[in-house]
Amino acid sequence: MNKRDFEYAQARIAQRDTNLTNRWLKAEGISPNCFANTDVKLLKAQQTAHHCLAHHGALLTSAERDALTQFIKASHNRKARPCLSDKRIYQVLNIGNRINRQLFKQHRQLQAQEST
Repeated sequence: MNKRDFEYAQARIAQRDTNLTNRWLKAEGISPNCFANTDVKLLKAQQTAHHCLAHHGALLTSAERDALTQFIKASHNRKARPCLSDKRIYQVLNIGNRINRQLFKQHRQLQAQEST
């Protein structure tokens, strides 16, 4: 394998890996274009909001659903993203924690029923 073939193969591997990463980020509810310059707390809140809306919508109240939807819209907007306060981020993370506690409680009740 000569140098040119090696460089071409490396470029193909890099492009494949980039595409895989972008697909995973989109599946987690994060925009790949803004990933590099977004705060970690905001990324975690985006992921939590997307996960709650996609998988646990039945456990959300209408006000929580609206808050998560508005947060996702604002976080995908380049101009509105810097205006998102820590208060809104923690509101989303608190909703996600409440959903996780409910799911854990349901899981524990199912295990108790199965064991008896």
